[in-house]
Amino acid sequence: MNIAEMSKRFTDFLARVKHPNEMELPVWVMNMLAIMYPTVSWNKVHFYNRLPWYIFPSTTHAIVLPGTLDFSHLHIYFNRNFDTSGYYGLGLIVHEGFHVLQYTDTGKCGPGFARPFMMYYLACWLRHGYRNSPMETAAYLQEKKFVACCQKAGAAMQADALTLHASEDFFVGILSDNPSLVKHSSAFRYGCGLWPLVAGVSLTIMATLLLPLMDGVLGILAMPLRKIKSCTK
Repeated sequence: MNIAEMSKRFTDFLARVKHPNEMELPVWVMNMLAIMYPTVSWNKVHFYNRLPWYIFPSTTHAIVLPGTLDFSHLHIYFNRNFDTSGYYGLGLIVHEGFHVLQYTDTGKCGPGFARPFMMYYLACWLRHGYRNSPMETAAYLQEKKFVACCQKAGAAMQADALTLHASEDFFVGILSDNPSLVKHSSAFRYGCGLWPLVAGVSLTIMATLLLPLMDGVLGILAMPLRKIKSCTK
C-alpha cells in the first residue's frame, strides 16, 4: 500500500467519525417491540442509520451499545447497507431488542461503557467466542423463532416498509398466537468464569476511559476535512 492509498483510507476513516444520524422506526414496529419486551424502557433506546467508527461495518449488521457519555440510554446502530424490510430485517430488530432486554436484566445504568451487560458480554465472548456466547445464542434463538413464526403464518414480507406497515395486525397476531415470544426477562445468568469476567471488566473500563478521549481527538482531526467538504459543495 502506497502513501496515497493510506492517506485516502485515513481520510475515509475520519469521515466516519461523526456520530451517525438518529432515525425513527415506524410506530407499529416500536409497538411490537413494546409488546414483545414489556419490561424495557423503550423511550431510552435510540436507533441510528450507521455503525459507530470503532465497529467494523464489513462484519456487523447491527449492534447495541451504551453511549460513551450516556448513563442510562442505549443505542442500536444498524449497518448503512442493512435492509429493514421483510421479516428477516424485523428478525434482526427482534435480535437486538433481546440484547436490550439483557441490558435491562443485568443493569443498564452506568457511566459510558461501564455497564454490567458490557462486562458480562465481553467475558462470555472471550470464553466462548461470538456465536457460542450464551448472550448471543439466546438472542439468535429469539430471532429464529420469530422468523419461523412469520414464515409459518404465511407472511409475504419481501419488499417495502409499506407492506410491513399494512401488516401491523399480522405481527400483533403473531405475538398473540405465540406467547413464548413475549419475554419479560432474558433469563441470563452469568456462568463464564472468573478470569474472563476480570478481563471483561478491564476491557470495559478501558473503553469507558479511552473512547470519549478518542472521539474528541478524532473529531478535531476530522474538522478540517468537514470544512473542505462544505466548501466544495
